[in-house]
Amino acid sequence: MKIAVLLGVLAFFSIPALKEIRRSKIIENEISSLELEAENLNAQNNFLKEKIEYLKSDYYKESVAKDRLSLRNLGEKLVVVHPSQKVLGASDKLAEADEAKNEEDKYQHNLPNYEKWWSVVKGK
Repeated sequence: MKIAVLLGVLAFFSIPALKEIRRSKIIENEISSLELEAENLNAQNNFLKEKIEYLKSDYYKESVAKDRLSLRNLGEKLVVVHPSQKVLGASDKLAEADEAKNEEDKYQHNLPNYEKWWSVVKGK
């Protein structure tokens, strides 16, 4: 009988204690997740501060003026190079070799896979 009473008293006090332990674990988990979220927000905040500083910089303003508004500094010249144009001073043989290589690459690119593998096996 004494054991039953003792177990009853033990259960009476242990159930609220176990509930409190579970509640404190939940609170600790929530605190750690909020701390992690705060660290992520601080990192994002620092990134945005750096981006704002960059956007305020003269370098950014100058690059936007050049790219979007086509403005140039005094004495600057704009050079546009088209890939289809020949480069001055380049020999025609080099240009022909490049064209031949480009044609060969296009030909190799259009081959079926079995022919590509066969050329690898043959050592070409």
